Amino acid sequence: MFTKKIFFFLTITLISCHMRDFKSESGSPSDKENPQYYVQFYKEEKLIAVFKVEIAATDEERQKGLMFRKNLPEESGMLFIFRDDAIHSFWMKNTYIPLDMIFISSDMMVAGIHRNATPLSEESISISKPSRYVLEINAGLSEKFGIDENSKAVFINIFP
Repeated sequence: MFTKKIFFFLTITLISCHMRDFKSESGSPSDKENPQYYVQFYKEEKLIAVFKVEIAATDEERQKGLMFRKNLPEESGMLFIFRDDAIHSFWMKNTYIPLDMIFISSDMMVAGIHRNATPLSEESISISKPSRYVLEINAGLSEKFGIDENSKAVFINIFP
């Protein structure tokens, strides 16, 4: 009987400790209402970069993009999600931040990169290969982290 009580007490203690750790790692209840999204880049199985991203999945979100923003935290970005693989074109109208645009194919490989897009330019920006996703990050970061066409993207909490 005594052994069963000790076992029961230890089990309850273990469960409560685990739940307390889980709560602290998962954050506040508002995290469930405002999930955080990440894009990771790998080269030959090695993690080379992680960006916390905002999602632009609707036509309205994609049209607005990062327009009118004065800054973008260094390891943040905006992920544009499209329904189909295609040649997607962008411009920098009303965008004040110089950007790198990483075009990602449906097989999650980097299809191409347009580096250092000129702020406020109305020049059309695209690459010659189809893509399904485009990640906009601060200019210079794709080169800094070594992101290129040999890089693979992995989405965290993003289910397109």
